[in-house]
Amino acid sequence: MNIKQLFEKATNQWLVKVLCFVVALLLYFFFQLQQTEKKVIPVNLTVVSDGLMLPVSSYPKHIKVSVRSTPQNLVQVNEGSITAILNINHYTVPGVYDVPVSIDLVPEVLLLDPLEIQVEPDSVSLTLDEKTFAYVPVTPSLSGVLPRGYELGTVNVSPTSLKVSGAQSMVSQIRSLLTDEVSLDNHTVSFEKTVNIEKVTSLVSVTGSPIVRVSVEINPLKTTREFTDVPVYYSYVPKNIVIQTPAPTVSYKVSGPQLVVEALNIGDFTVQADCSRVTHPGEYELPLLYMLPSTVTVSDKSDVSITITAEAAAADEPDQTKVTKEP
Repeated sequence: MNIKQLFEKATNQWLVKVLCFVVALLLYFFFQLQQTEKKVIPVNLTVVSDGLMLPVSSYPKHIKVSVRSTPQNLVQVNEGSITAILNINHYTVPGVYDVPVSIDLVPEVLLLDPLEIQVEPDSVSLTLDEKTFAYVPVTPSLSGVLPRGYELGTVNVSPTSLKVSGAQSMVSQIRSLLTDEVSLDNHTVSFEKTVNIEKVTSLVSVTGSPIVRVSVEINPLKTTREFTDVPVYYSYVPKNIVIQTPAPTVSYKVSGPQLVVEALNIGDFTVQADCSRVTHPGEYELPLLYMLPSTVTVSDKSDVSITITAEAAAADEPDQTKVTKEP
């Protein structure tokens, strides 16, 4: 049989032959569809950004992957078999891009036959911005109230600044990094506490450890209280001397921690005139000694000394030292 005869035989009733071929092909695909099933799997979508850019727009965290194969094959396919990524490593200029979704399959799934994979969506629109970093000051965040009688002093944080990295448009807007709250409740002395830095946004991260130490100084609240008409006591009066001058009264102010000053009463201190150097009758100027607790100080004294008249004690004169209040 020569070539001409082969050609004539092949083209004889060619339309019928083409139709038979198409019908056979359709029957084959129909049979395959009847033998396969479709399985839809939600897969986590991950952005790979090891280059110069970072995404600054939102994007779906999951995509749908449709897998068609035989029921026996589909048993082997699950979420852990498929990896979906948006690879932006090759982008170098900020802008809006339709980034294709890339799918990676484990080797066991790649060997399945038949196997048909469809991804929805197959691309994602992303706004990309340039990566950058900056050193940002740390601001301690305080909460609560100190107990009555105490006030807040200096508050320090170490380190004072931290390095942050992220998209340029985001990093440039960060003026400070706040710590987790440090409570002042029930604290009456200075203290330190180790805390974390609050998360700024998902697009900005702290480079290195996000832990800082906050030092809080707490001081007693100072106040001043005035005392008036406080009697002066003659102390160390010799037995042979009588003080003729009636004991005067004085006034003064006491300053110190609020809780201490408010708790003071007249019995907690004395004002004394030391008469130990009065050895003969006559007139003397005696300094006043203000005896107060060591936790407070005295100011605005109405008198720092007094003038007294002393006479010799009679034989039957009562001992004046018995009515003297000693310090």
